[in-house]
Amino acid sequence: MKRLFLFSILLIVAIVGVFFWYTQKSNYNPIIGKAVPVNQEDIDTESLMLGPDYARYTNQQFLFSIEYPKNLLANIVPEEGDAVTIVFQEDEPVQKPPQEKIGFQIFATPFGVEETLTEDRIKQDLPSARIEGAQPIILNPEAPQDEEVQALLFSSEDAVLGKTIEVWFVQNKYLYEITALAHMEELLPKILSSWRSLTL
Repeated sequence: MKRLFLFSILLIVAIVGVFFWYTQKSNYNPIIGKAVPVNQEDIDTESLMLGPDYARYTNQQFLFSIEYPKNLLANIVPEEGDAVTIVFQEDEPVQKPPQEKIGFQIFATPFGVEETLTEDRIKQDLPSARIEGAQPIILNPEAPQDEEVQALLFSSEDAVLGKTIEVWFVQNKYLYEITALAHMEELLPKILSSWRSLTL
């Protein structure tokens, strides 16, 4: 009888353990389109390049790191096709005029090939894309020459954000689309200068 009782207790504990493991595991399943905070282990609060007001975010899956203002919150949004959007935005309860808001986002997706993007190349895939004043740039001119990233800078307009400044490029067979509010034309280059690609 004692053995049967002990077995019953162990069985209940095992069932509860499996249920707890399953529910905990399910909480980590990414939901397409749902923003969640980035893993805190991916954030280094000590800036390597831009100073004490910046933190560094590293994404091992998409092979990059970048510094951003510490007053911004970093969230990640899973997208279709193994893509993600990392959103850096203010946590402000008080509504600000659009021209005073600070924030940017990085959309990253597998691309399959290495190539330097041009306006014509983008419009091959996205004929309706709004691209104004496109110009090639070096994303991180202060990086070692073999780590420099060739990118395309242009202005555009988003239905939600309004006028934007965009920087698109391909690196390590990933396509990166960086979008910021148009009035960040001076701050964004500073942020992007801290971009570093990780090795495969």
